[in-house]
Amino acid sequence: VRWTENRNLQAILSSMESGQLDPLDLITNRYELNEFEKVYKNLDSSSSIATIINYPKKESTKLNRTIILNKREDKFKQKEGVIGLIGSGNYTRSVILPSLVNSQAIIKYIASANGVSGTNYAKKYNIQKSTTDYKDILNDKSVDTVFITTRHNLHAKLVIESLKAGKNIFVEKPLALTLEELNNIEKNIDKYPDINIMVGFNRRFSKHMELIKKGLGHNPGPINMNLIMNAGFIEPSHWVHDMEVGGGRLIGEACHLLDLGVYLSGSNIKEICVNSIGKETNLKTDNASILLKFENGSNAVISYFSNGSRKYQKERVEVYSKDRTWISNNYKKTESFYPEGSKILYKKTDKGQQTQFLRYIESIQGGGHTLIPIHELINV
Repeated sequence: VRWTENRNLQAILSSMESGQLDPLDLITNRYELNEFEKVYKNLDSSSSIATIINYPKKESTKLNRTIILNKREDKFKQKEGVIGLIGSGNYTRSVILPSLVNSQAIIKYIASANGVSGTNYAKKYNIQKSTTDYKDILNDKSVDTVFITTRHNLHAKLVIESLKAGKNIFVEKPLALTLEELNNIEKNIDKYPDINIMVGFNRRFSKHMELIKKGLGHNPGPINMNLIMNAGFIEPSHWVHDMEVGGGRLIGEACHLLDLGVYLSGSNIKEICVNSIGKETNLKTDNASILLKFENGSNAVISYFSNGSRKYQKERVEVYSKDRTWISNNYKKTESFYPEGSKILYKKTDKGQQTQFLRYIESIQGGGHTLIPIHELINV
């Protein structure tokens, strides 16, 4: 077995836990901060192994949690789409920030837990302020829109706080983790009818799905859908598996396919049945077959599996209606099949993220209806 850095760290931690290694024995010196010169003068000494530098505590000093990175004019028109981002994870970095920049959005704040990642992104994307206190965003009247991209357990709390602060809201899925959270959001949404609230269900904004929807027509009647997500394995230790923090992958990711079913069928979900893999399934399962019944009589089978090959495509959508079939492979190629033949409708990668953000910013700046009706967000 290769002796990797990770194994080395595990061995040291295990030795500490068992008492075989006492790290306190390695500390040979302790100095106050104002004695730092002694530390560096003593570095070459064989008697110096590890040195602790004590920093003085200043209880009276108020911690500044927000830093200004550029001095541009702090004047924005009301409902101009001035954004405060709460959360700075991988999805924010790789998808949300590039998409917002391409949509010409005005990003005034980014909030992160420790400030490091937020400040780095602020510098890269010319964001005016980086903060570790998201309430600075909620209290800033020039910010009219909040993007919530934190871990899932904070979504409902931040949605309600943003509603009460009078902000438009884009929240990454899921909207909530529990029925209690969802009911609380629903009660508060009714109090703020002018708030433009959106959940990040980007699949319905993909050109592939829009073409299938167009092909179905305005009144297709009941349809059948087969929606597959070859989700891939994620380590059990990942936070998304923590039911208190991530809520599990069915709530956290399979919800994309529930929303897609609502969009394509044009109807809310009426009944749901879930079968998970294994004889003794626990709450952390991420392999499930989901059967949906819609109010207009449509059916959908969702196959959300994490035990498949990564070499196979991640998502596949099949729609059946009136002697017609549509097949979309991983939002890269969509074909339609009719009694008279078949054709390729679209052949370009598009999962809908860029269109979603562009239309959301436009809806804030121009007014009008929400992109996804509130009753559909609540239903999903």
